Amino acid sequence: MSNDAIKIEKSGTGFVLIGSINRVSYSIEQEARSGSMAAAYSYGRLDDLRKETALKLVQQTTNNFIADRPSISELSMLRDAAECLITISIAEMRKATGAPNQQTEP
Repeated sequence: MSNDAIKIEKSGTGFVLIGSINRVSYSIEQEARSGSMAAAYSYGRLDDLRKETALKLVQQTTNNFIADRPSISELSMLRDAAECLITISIAEMRKATGAPNQQTEP
């Protein structure tokens, strides 16, 4: 994970994570969850959670999309797993860069 500065801005009904080049949109729920996780867990625990979640996501993808044809429920499960991985990653970035746990509107 890079130590680039990050900024969090409100965007419509969600939020945007802004790096030096990239922007990643995410929901209000992910904003709240990532802030809570950053406050509650150590950087090491967030690192472990990210790796565990990424491994589970790859296993789900392999089992459901390579081995078989995906169903609607599997698509939903994959989306949830990917959003969880993004949320954990945002929490880890917050912890690493000291980003605030709450974003205020200008």
